[in-house]
Amino acid sequence: MASDTRAATNPCARRQSETIARPESPIRQSSTIALARQADRTLAYVADADRRALHTVDVDGRAVLATTPLGGAPSQLVVLADGRVVVSLRDSNRVTILEPAPAPEHGLAPLCEARTPSEPIGLFVTPNEYLRRSPGSAGEAAEV
Repeated sequence: MASDTRAATNPCARRQSETIARPESPIRQSSTIALARQADRTLAYVADADRRALHTVDVDGRAVLATTPLGGAPSQLVVLADGRVVVSLRDSNRVTILEPAPAPEHGLAPLCEARTPSEPIGLFVTPNEYLRRSPGSAGEAAEV
């Protein structure tokens, strides 16, 4: 399977071939809430720094579907074009990439993470899918 080959060479690559939620809009910068669409559902991924978690919320149904524990306090997140979710963990100087399950009720699975030299606050994705983080004079890029 192609996704298995890609995952072997890039630990941050998607591992599932099933349909997962995709970004609701082409917004490429991070926020504490990111919207995604899966079939006829609008989902919100919500950063919860107090609980060190990411909540998956069914916006239309007004219900929390899943809570994914994180290894630090999330400050910002962004949904990539292929559905993966990138979260900055400000208190632990890391950025982590998660993959949603085909059923949003099952939460998100960690794919990889990278240490950053300072607190990652904001994130943005370039049109060619390079991830950048701030602060920093020019930011740092990582291909995801």
